[in-house]
Amino acid sequence: IGARERYSGATELYGGARERYSEATERYIGARERYSGATELYGGARERYSEATERYIGARERYIGARYRYSGATERYSGVTELYGGATERYSVAKERYSGARERCSGATERY
Repeated sequence: IGARERYSGATELYGGARERYSEATERYIGARERYSGATELYGGARERYSEATERYIGARERYIGARYRYSGATERYSGVTELYGGATERYSVAKERYSGARERCSGATERY
């Protein structure tokens, strides 16, 4: 009877240990699945961050290019404005000379 009771007690202990082992295994599997899911999420986030960084760099390069083109256009506009100013000035001088010559011609015609 003592041996049977000890066997029965040992069987219960073994059954409890086996149950705890099963529960621990299930918890381990759940933790491993959550870790895998988190790893996938992290990988996806890292990929999206890389893509966003590439888009930002591209946009920045396009902005710098546009700024240089605008700067060049502004310089060319200034140059054209200066040329126009010079041409206007020369036109005014030529107009004054023409007016003076016309007046002298009229005066000469009247005297003649």
